[in-house]
Amino acid sequence: MNNIIVALEMMGMGMLGIFTAMIIIMIMTFILAKADASSAKKSADKASK
Repeated sequence: MNNIIVALEMMGMGMLGIFTAMIIIMIMTFILAKADASSAKKSADKASK
């Protein structure tokens, strides 16, 4: 029961944090997608070895 209250408080205080975290995750996935597109062959070679 105590954990639920703490979770609700964190959700209430951290809505802005969750929003910014989602933006950061989207930006990181976008950058990683571009990096993967350029270095897909390199990582594939490493994986095969």
